[in-house]
Amino acid sequence: MANFNEKPIRYFKTPTGETLHLKNVYEVKHSIKPFFSPKSRGAGGRLAHTKDGQFLICPFQNGFTIVDSNGFVLSKIQEFQDALLSLCIDENEDIPGMARIQIFSGWQSSLIRHYNGEDDKAIKSWKVHDCFVLSLDYAKGRNLLASTHSDHKLRIWEIKNGHYKPAAHNTLLGSLSHVVRWHPHPDWFHLFTWGSSRELAIWRYNENGGKILKIGKLEGHLNLLTDITFHLSSPNLLYTSGRDGVIIEWDISKDTTADYKTRLITLQQSLELLCMSTTEEGLLYLFAASFRGEIFVVDPIKWKNTSRILPYGRIFESSESRTDPPASLSISQLYVAERNVYIVNHEQSIHCIDIKDFSVSDYLVGCNDEILSLSLLKDNQLIIAANSEVIRIYQPLSEEFGQFGKPTMLDGHKDLVLCVDGNCNGDRFVSGSKDQTILIWQMIGESWAKVAIGKGHAHNVNAVAFSKLANDFVVSTGQDMTLKVWNLSELVEPYEKVIKITTHWTRGGHSKEINTVDVAPNDRYIATGSKDKTAKIWNVSNGEEITTLSGHKKGIWCVKFSPFDQCLATASIDTMIRVWNISDFDCMRTFQGHTSGILQIDFITKGTQLVSCASEGILKVWNIKSMSCDLTLDIHKDKIWGLLTLEDGKYLITGSSDSNVHVLYDMTVENEEIRLQKEKDLLIREQDLENLLQVKNYEKAVKLALDMPRKLYLILEKIIEAQDYEPVLTRIILSLELSELSMLFPHIVKWNTNSKFYLIAQITLNIIFRSIPNEKLKEIDNIRNHMEAIHPYSQRHMARVDKLIQDFSIVDYVSQLKKLSKSDTK
Repeated sequence: MANFNEKPIRYFKTPTGETLHLKNVYEVKHSIKPFFSPKSRGAGGRLAHTKDGQFLICPFQNGFTIVDSNGFVLSKIQEFQDALLSLCIDENEDIPGMARIQIFSGWQSSLIRHYNGEDDKAIKSWKVHDCFVLSLDYAKGRNLLASTHSDHKLRIWEIKNGHYKPAAHNTLLGSLSHVVRWHPHPDWFHLFTWGSSRELAIWRYNENGGKILKIGKLEGHLNLLTDITFHLSSPNLLYTSGRDGVIIEWDISKDTTADYKTRLITLQQSLELLCMSTTEEGLLYLFAASFRGEIFVVDPIKWKNTSRILPYGRIFESSESRTDPPASLSISQLYVAERNVYIVNHEQSIHCIDIKDFSVSDYLVGCNDEILSLSLLKDNQLIIAANSEVIRIYQPLSEEFGQFGKPTMLDGHKDLVLCVDGNCNGDRFVSGSKDQTILIWQMIGESWAKVAIGKGHAHNVNAVAFSKLANDFVVSTGQDMTLKVWNLSELVEPYEKVIKITTHWTRGGHSKEINTVDVAPNDRYIATGSKDKTAKIWNVSNGEEITTLSGHKKGIWCVKFSPFDQCLATASIDTMIRVWNISDFDCMRTFQGHTSGILQIDFITKGTQLVSCASEGILKVWNIKSMSCDLTLDIHKDKIWGLLTLEDGKYLITGSSDSNVHVLYDMTVENEEIRLQKEKDLLIREQDLENLLQVKNYEKAVKLALDMPRKLYLILEKIIEAQDYEPVLTRIILSLELSELSMLFPHIVKWNTNSKFYLIAQITLNIIFRSIPNEKLKEIDNIRNHMEAIHPYSQRHMARVDKLIQDFSIVDYVSQLKKLSKSDTK
């Protein structure tokens, strides 16, 4: 019988007689993965997009991803020894799918690489001296690629019919220009460059002479020039924005650069980005993004500011403690696709602005950064707190659990959200933040609204928990070492305004900050865990401290009541889990096995198993009765801060510092069924094999045993033991199909590495090489690697045989000498 790796299913009988299967197989079925996470915040941090917005090319780690409009990754390009600095595309709208996209990328290694949207390998790459490629732009319809470099030079490349050649080279810019932009009209050969200055340089490319002529420079801003955009119907008009809060209109068709400036508008805010779009009715609008995270809408006909868009409903107000806006309000890019305006912030979130009413109509999250907390709400909506003051709620994409689509963004806190927890009905949740407040969110209709705020903590709110039964209180703990129970009885419909909730009581019993809190299933007790290495149990009704649980050697990061038994589990940075009896507060079990601090735990399988997650990205499932580890999964690359167990462990959801969320399915029963079916199939095949060997039908026996290495070896050994094996083995080898030969070769390679089995391997190889043509041998899967593995061992075997022959020759020689000596004596 073959030895299977699958663990057999184990069962557990509860005191009530119910039979439970202990879970030992989980598989990741669905994930929320990042697709937009640039290492560079300059030009390399800007995404590229098709005209209709159906495809986005997003900088990601050491390369870029191609995603669709729903955020699903279609392709990923990674250059692990390089860093992406700039990106642009050309698009052929007559070709369907990703094949219409041509991607040009500039890298830190001084390379420019050209990719096709459907291929993950570069079509062409070329190096430009030893200087970084700072910016790229492709002139659609003119087959020209412009690039600026860290050597302060502008270069133009002609890309036509698969040929790449420099069209104009080594034009000195005079100053470090980070950005180059072609005029979008195909009949204009003007380029514009700008960087860390108040000037915009204008160049004209002479197609016949292959030279770049500098027309002049536009000077009008009193502070740094930040962005430019072009009029959609008048190619002679362009607009610039600056940190002086001014938008200037320029007419570049006039005779001298001194006459280019036509008018300006002052918005009195530092402007960072600029774009223009048009409605279906033909109305034009300029959109300007400010330093504070607001979007100004300017009518270019009336030349006045007509509206203001606040993507998160607020703007950044500088203070003594913070002079730069948070990542959620810091806008890094504005672009237009299908008339809609898209806003990209430094959290890599993409907001779609509907140009009809200037409302935010859609969101994409390119990267969730460090995921700190998870909770599941009504209709399987997943809440994520991810190193941001903005809460993300992912909506289910289909009826299959774990498939999530686009998120809803909730903005209410003024600093990072550290923790979230939903109530048992799934229509309300609480969030805690570094802004020292908790917020209560209520589902009203199909949307979420902030309905209450709790103030009173002196430092960060580290953990929150909802009551399990009545939903009439929430608990919060924090860095100020206090535990607070908040009264929600005043929170009733119609939720017309945000009310301020008060506390039932506040207690401070720990000597260091409190990391975690949990409420008992009966709402009678609260458990807290602290960096002071202790856990405490409190009475909900009066706030009395019932007991202190000591035993951990380092801080406690998670406490969890069992939903079925009177016990409490605690997890610590000391890599241990302890399970405590609530009736006498003794430690009943201690689990050791993790090699790093444990951050999350929970009970599953009616309280008979524990799930734990550690800072090394490892998930383990423990058998509480036997104190053994039933499963270890390496599913994340960094700390697992979030863990949800659903339907008694049928589903697990994990969230990590590596920005990934994984949905795991319990596959224990399915795996057992597969294992039993494999055993059944193997028994039948082994019986068939025995029958074939009985009648000496070696040809069919070899084919049947191709995935049974031991059986196959014994069959070949039996054939070779016969004196006339060569014609039989040749006939068998010739009958094998190409796919069957591909299955045979790995076994030969393995046998050839062992001095006990190499002889069968060498004889079989000899027959293969003599009977099969070289052309067919070349078509065998991975044949090159197989031969490279066979060759050194074959040399070793031949050397051993040569030495053996030599030794026999010496023995024979000595024997003959002895015989001659005896005959001479006689």
